[in-house]
Amino acid sequence: MTSDDKDQPLQVSNSQLFTKTSELEQAKSPAQNPQQDDELAFLSPPQAEGEIGRLGNYAVHRKLGQGGMGLVLEAEDLLLKRRVALKVMKPEIATKESQRLRFIREAQAAAAVEHDHICPIFQVGLENGVPYIAMPFLKGDPLDAYFKMRKPLPMYEVVQIGREVAEGLAAAHRAGLVHRDIKPGNIWLEQLADGRTRVRILDFGLARSVKEDVGLTQAGAIIGTPAYMAPEQARSKPLDHRCDLFSLGVMLYELSVGKRPFSGSVILFRY
Repeated sequence: MTSDDKDQPLQVSNSQLFTKTSELEQAKSPAQNPQQDDELAFLSPPQAEGEIGRLGNYAVHRKLGQGGMGLVLEAEDLLLKRRVALKVMKPEIATKESQRLRFIREAQAAAAVEHDHICPIFQVGLENGVPYIAMPFLKGDPLDAYFKMRKPLPMYEVVQIGREVAEGLAAAHRAGLVHRDIKPGNIWLEQLADGRTRVRILDFGLARSVKEDVGLTQAGAIIGTPAYMAPEQARSKPLDHRCDLFSLGVMLYELSVGKRPFSGSVILFRY
């Protein structure tokens, strides 16, 4: 296996999950092509100008992106009058109970931890047979995109990112959760109103309680992103919080030096 990121299971890219600051003024309702109409057939009909449909108490304005398992939509919470991102499982995937459970587990895992450096979950729901997660619509950039433009990063930025990710992970670990997929693509640099940047840990889709039944993951399956995996994770061995710290160390090395510590076929096989 190469050093290219091979996320398992295939998830929606976090660069599509929220929005880059430069994109905030784009139109909310670009024209939908026929394929998009089919993908969004689970939505109830729109009820106001600028909507492409409704999902529960959310007015959906546009599709932001998609992955193997789900779609990400920009929407407005009609009850609380706030902008949100909806992560919605594709209807054809939602027919599989194991996938629905994994999707809901992501929401439960993230919602179990309240911390400034973990992206909060507003709501998890099921509408028209499709599960969805409502999250904040964050301004800023995913760390992987930011890093590509500026690599290597100045040491003061590496220190800030490392500290805030570590603080978020510490909160998750105290709650008995292991993230299992720490990497730049799962870290969001949120642009705050006062000009500061805050780190948010995203995508708890692979997170697991250290006491959890392993029935949702096939025996022997390698779950995570190979370039950032701890040796025991690459071998499908029992894991604890230390695998997240290994992944954090790999990520900080990459941010500091401009390249990963391991490359090519050695990633899995050197262990």
